[in-house]
Amino acid sequence: MIVKQDNTGLQVLDGPPNCSELCVLSQRQIRSLDVCKSGLLAFSDNHSIKVHKIDTFDVVFEKNLPGIQFVKLSPKGNILAAWHPYKAALPGTEGEPNLHIFGVESGTLLQSLVQKKMTRWSPQWTEDESVSARLNNTELLFYEQNSFERYKKRLDKLKAADFSLTTNTRTQIHYVACYTVGTKGQPNFVRIFQYPNFEGNGIANKSFFKADTVTFLWNARGDSLLLLCATDVDKTGKSYYGEQALHFLDVNGQSYVVKLDKDGPIHNVAWTPSARKESYFCVIYGFLPAKAAFFNCKSEKVFELDELLMINQVLFNPFGNLAVFCGFGNLRGGVHVWDVDKKRFVSQFKCPETTDISWCPDGIHIMTATTTPRLRVGNGFKIIHYTGNIVHSWPPESSINLEVYKVLWQPDSDGNKYKEPVVTESISITDQKKKAAQQPAKYVPPALRKNQPVVNKTTSTLSEGEKRVKTLEKKLADIKKLKELRDSGKQLEKNQLQKIEKEDELENELMNLKLNS
Repeated sequence: MIVKQDNTGLQVLDGPPNCSELCVLSQRQIRSLDVCKSGLLAFSDNHSIKVHKIDTFDVVFEKNLPGIQFVKLSPKGNILAAWHPYKAALPGTEGEPNLHIFGVESGTLLQSLVQKKMTRWSPQWTEDESVSARLNNTELLFYEQNSFERYKKRLDKLKAADFSLTTNTRTQIHYVACYTVGTKGQPNFVRIFQYPNFEGNGIANKSFFKADTVTFLWNARGDSLLLLCATDVDKTGKSYYGEQALHFLDVNGQSYVVKLDKDGPIHNVAWTPSARKESYFCVIYGFLPAKAAFFNCKSEKVFELDELLMINQVLFNPFGNLAVFCGFGNLRGGVHVWDVDKKRFVSQFKCPETTDISWCPDGIHIMTATTTPRLRVGNGFKIIHYTGNIVHSWPPESSINLEVYKVLWQPDSDGNKYKEPVVTESISITDQKKKAAQQPAKYVPPALRKNQPVVNKTTSTLSEGEKRVKTLEKKLADIKKLKELRDSGKQLEKNQLQKIEKEDELENELMNLKLNS
């Protein structure tokens, strides 16, 4: 199923190929939305907070609590955290609590706490919910078994700026990684501790300079951690995007700097999912066109794509046998689907003006969306088979003025609903280029050229496929002119808007014709 939030409210849609509307959960403007693996959906509007079962649409929790800005469900859906902005009290006194912890099943308020900062407001949980933690100023407070009356452990010696909690799926041991900002010329550092032992310097640590922010990226097994460190400004002046560096740590104490052999920013990093036996990660890096390379857990490069691409994002499907390499934002929306096991491209197509992309839990379909406020025109989403065929496109022509804020898949609660898809064989894009290069035009000696048939200039020698390519190219050129008129503020006719909506369909058809020619 698909959950869609737009300016008309909140709806649940059927999954591909139909994607028809099943239920309207709310007709009010939604302020915050969250889903969890147990199949629950939580949202807040200006009046209340609610939790629904996605598959049956039943309300399992409801509170009249206006002003809630963010909601968060625990992994199993037993706890709902809700946050609203902190209101300062008189000097010398404490303001009212603004972080509220509810039991979903009981419907009761378990605890209200003060959480002043909007960033990192939510508690974090282990997957089994046996341990949770929250950042209170610069100290970490840990709770057990969802009992928030009193914390069980506290980590306050590191002056934490951020943290990340995980569980090793093999040993069920819990780990916490803590980031501390260096002071007075000292380096920043991240330390990993095994819960609840916070003595000493932890079981692994990594220090580094040049980091305004640190992003924690645990692998699916919960035993290896990547740190994506970034600065807002590149003092060398080489990059508009600041500076980035990638570091590796694991629970055995190993740490490495991930060495990248192309200058430029790190655009994206992704681990293979839990379905994969091996654990490795992919990095997209370097000035565009970018490199894409795979690394093992010793930070050794094991494979890289043999061509540079205009991409800035990589996503593995839930089974890890397919990945999409795509370029959005300031790029033109190219999507390349990659067979991970056979190291071959399966398909490529374009999805311009995309702001979000995600894999369906079935590992077969891809959803691309254009959402507000990133883009305020052309809002909607498409469901695309990994071979590039569009299965469903929304909205219909009668709803072109809708604003879409978020589109989500319903998570696969137990991970057993779908089987790993069998990838369709195809010739890789690189192989097509090599094949074309190996088949030059047949040479005709000058003495024999006079015997070549003369082609009447009024007679077309193009094949049906070539004719269709020319027709599509002309239509796309016309659409480009219409979009320029639209963006300049000119009011277009309905038939002109309909032509613009068919741009993606025409581009995909053109791309497939060129690939198969």
